[in-house]
Order: sequence, then C-alpha cells, then structure tokens
Amino acid sequence: MGIYTRLARFRPKQHCAVCAGSSTHVVCQSCEDEFSASEWRCLSCALPLNQSLDYCGNCLRTSPSFHRAFTLYDYEGVVAFLIKKMKYEARLSVAQFFAGKVAEKIGEMQSSGHHYDAFIPMPLHKKRIRERGYNQVIELLRSLKSTSPIETNSAQRVKQTTPLTDLTLAQRKKEIKGAFNLLVPLTYKSILLVDDVMTSGTSLNELAKTILKASPDVEVCDVLTLARAQLSEP
Repeated sequence: MGIYTRLARFRPKQHCAVCAGSSTHVVCQSCEDEFSASEWRCLSCALPLNQSLDYCGNCLRTSPSFHRAFTLYDYEGVVAFLIKKMKYEARLSVAQFFAGKVAEKIGEMQSSGHHYDAFIPMPLHKKRIRERGYNQVIELLRSLKSTSPIETNSAQRVKQTTPLTDLTLAQRKKEIKGAFNLLVPLTYKSILLVDDVMTSGTSLNELAKTILKASPDVEVCDVLTLARAQLSEP
C-alpha cells in the first residue's frame, strides 16, 4: 500500500453537494455517474445529435460567428443542479470540482491538436458581479495549467441584459446585441471562449462577433462550455 493510499484513509469526509451522503469529494462517485454527456454533437455548436452527423440543421443554414464548439456535459439532471448551485448560491467548492473537469477537457483538446494562445471567460456586467460576488466562469479556469494567458480585461460586458432564460431566440438576439466591447484588438491567432452553459449560443456568438470584428489577427475563435442546453421556445 503506497503512502498516498494510506494518507487517503485520514482525509476528512464531506457531504456530497447532490445527495448529502458521505463523500471524499464535493460530488460522490454515485452522483457523478449520473452526469450525462451525449456522444454525437454538432461540430459547430455542440448541440446533441441523434445520429453520426457533423452539423445540425441550424448551423447548416446559418453558421455561428465562432468556429467550433466543445462541451463537457448535457445541461440536465445532476449537472444542471450543480451548475445552479455554483452560479446562484456561490458554491465555490462546486466550481473547484468542475474546474478540474474543465482542465482535463482542455488537456484532451490540446492532445487532439486544438491549441490556443489565450482563454477568454465570458465577461459579466459589473452589476452582476456585485450581485453574485464572483464570475463563476473565471473560477472554472482556476485549475488550468497552461502557459497561455487567461484574458479577463480585454473583453467587457458593457450592456446589462435582462435574463435570457424566458426569451425567444429572436428576443435573445435583440437583447444581447451590442452587449460586449473590446478595449484593444487581440493579437492572438487562436483563442478559446469559455462559458458555463450554452443554450441558444447568442451570448457566445455576440462575443465572438465583437472580438473577430475588432481583431483581424485572430484566425481561430472556438468555444468551450461546461454544459450544453437546448432552447425550448416559450
């Protein structure tokens, strides 16, 4: 028995954030096993697909401003529950747990040839940050071991949008228009935009559009989200 195995016996137990059962981590293995991750996804927007297609119908008709999207999970069940805990209840332990998963995902992406010169977390409006106390997307990048910088100052959210959850797709596009501003053009060739959840993709699309319009040096603008949801029209 190795020293780390022996020391693990003395690691203090905690309660799982989902089932409240005893666990060595913030989420027990049983609850983590319930995380859903679709096998087939649209290469452009990461929407789950029912068969081995490369692109969904929406992206075939109108491709987004960003080039490719990646995600870890489907936004449902246990994953949705934990993200809400992280986002609205300031559960930093959950953010730390997911940060490890995001770092693993980026490592896998890099191993398959997707390398980025900078990571840009989805910016929050300053009033939203005051309300929540932190930007949960920045927390999701805390465990990232990379020489590429995490850009938190270049892109700003200058428009305080109303919550997009109950809006139609057309309303979301209108509400998010002009929400971002780039202080200076980016000189990176390849960037990765990071967010917690993508539903319609309007926020990430507007951010990518803002960056690409002002930064001619950027050749690749991809997206990574913790989870991918599907828009249900009200």
